[in-house]
Amino acid sequence: MKSPAEEPQAEANAEASQQKDSPLKKARLKRELTLQKVSNDVGTDTGNLSRIERGIQVPSKELAETLVKYFDNEVTETQIIYPERFAA
Repeated sequence: MKSPAEEPQAEANAEASQQKDSPLKKARLKRELTLQKVSNDVGTDTGNLSRIERGIQVPSKELAETLVKYFDNEVTETQIIYPERFAA
């Protein structure tokens, strides 16, 4: 259980996290798609897609291209491969 002093920090961290969503995650959420749905449709693991969205894992060029096509060019390969440059 969090102390009252920790609660504002936890809320600030949650807000910061939401504000820094990658373009890929924003595109997925905009279409109200789940990680499971997208990962099944593009042929990757849900965990991999989650890590890619968070910028922890870099996708293969082929997967990045597949994701661009899946989202009808709403996101670019550059945005998927280098999400930290575009997160806002």
